[in-house]
Amino acid sequence: MTLALRQFGGIIRYEALMQYRRRIALVVPLFFIVALLALSGISQLPADGQNARQAVRVERDGDGAVLTSRDLQTGALVEERFTPEQASAFPDWLFGTDLEMVTATIQPMLVIGVSVSALFIALMPLLAETVALDGQYKTREVLNALPLGQGTYLAGKVFSVWLTLIIGLGLAGVIYAFIARAMYGPYDLGLYIRMWASLVYPGTLIAAGISVVAAAGTQRRRSAVIVGIMLIPLAFIMYAVTLSLLFASNVLSLMTTANIQTNLTYVQVLSSVLADIVAAMSYFAVPLAALWFVMWLWLRSRAYR
Repeated sequence: MTLALRQFGGIIRYEALMQYRRRIALVVPLFFIVALLALSGISQLPADGQNARQAVRVERDGDGAVLTSRDLQTGALVEERFTPEQASAFPDWLFGTDLEMVTATIQPMLVIGVSVSALFIALMPLLAETVALDGQYKTREVLNALPLGQGTYLAGKVFSVWLTLIIGLGLAGVIYAFIARAMYGPYDLGLYIRMWASLVYPGTLIAAGISVVAAAGTQRRRSAVIVGIMLIPLAFIMYAVTLSLLFASNVLSLMTTANIQTNLTYVQVLSSVLADIVAAMSYFAVPLAALWFVMWLWLRSRAYR
């Protein structure tokens, strides 16, 4: 057990150095930041029409309510009054809440949720050559001469890629936190951290693991990349699941008077959406585990030939 753990740690360190040499630790986070910046810039384009407004606050006015909004073109504050019947549909948390901060919290969530598509798709061919590179650099012959189990070798490869992505994307999250603050204004930092952890990490780590394991049986870099390209439809499926849960939720209608759940706060609504996305991504861990087991058997049988 001790030897296996030491070998596992050695593979992780070796592969981490390989990822650094290939600049994966820099390319992936920078690529994701560029995608976030592009989509954030698009979301900040001036709205069409003359009535584009940003909700600022809602206050009680007797039995009714007054909604104060900011005209996005002139910056002027506009008041809109609601009857008691209309105001009864508003949740209690809405009154006195800084709605600009709520909106500034939701906007990065939507940008991150849409931008992960580029990450899922890019990782499939980019990381598929992880194992095949050992053959190209003649490292595989050295590893075969060691008492190294195929399961330990494959697990070390996957965990090393995961560690690299966790660190790199974590730094990207810190950078985008400042960018989002500058573009959208003050937001809920705690929710932002949970958004990043829920929207970025689960799907990215599973996609990376599937890419590494699926192409582990190839011995040539070109063949591995082809396997990665063939996995791109799976990346689209993962992205479609994330997007459907994000946009079919109450997030987009959170600030409207329709379809609002009066017994939930906006934090509870967003937390529920994030929990659903994490749960949905966890289902993709099942084919990853099955694929890992099949590839372990394949590598083990090939080693005894």
